[in-house]
Amino acid sequence: MKKIFSILTCFVLLMTLSGCNEASDVKVENRTDINFIESVQNGLTARWTILDGEEYKKAEQNDDGAKIAELFAESIRVELSQVKEYSNANFKDDNLKKIANEYIESLELQKKSLAEEDQSKADELYNEGSNKRAKAIIELVDKYKMNIPQNYYDGFKKEVS
Repeated sequence: MKKIFSILTCFVLLMTLSGCNEASDVKVENRTDINFIESVQNGLTARWTILDGEEYKKAEQNDDGAKIAELFAESIRVELSQVKEYSNANFKDDNLKKIANEYIESLELQKKSLAEEDQSKADELYNEGSNKRAKAIIELVDKYKMNIPQNYYDGFKKEVS
């Protein structure tokens, strides 16, 4: 538990120190709006902690598909758990509400893809969700000053290009 807390603390510090902060004209003042952006950051950090963690790396090394799938599903669940409450929230910024709904929908698509038995349908759902998620994150960074590590931001940009 101590190790997980240390890893999460390091990620939060890393996000703060090396965050992306390109062009932004939007000043976020509403508490719901601010909380949503913070929740996205927390969800991303939790997901990355799982997917960058030793348990996931070990499962990959051992080619343990069941464990990889379990951890991957957990990473989606923890990210979604951070933001799901905002699906019916009152945002001051209508564009941010739209982004929140798209972001939540993208995670729901990824989650749904994991239960799909038809692999081509599962891939289609996951890729659709992944693309929507990447676009939402990029907009949160570019317009709302959300901070994420540059390497992840670059990955999201690459995904949508």
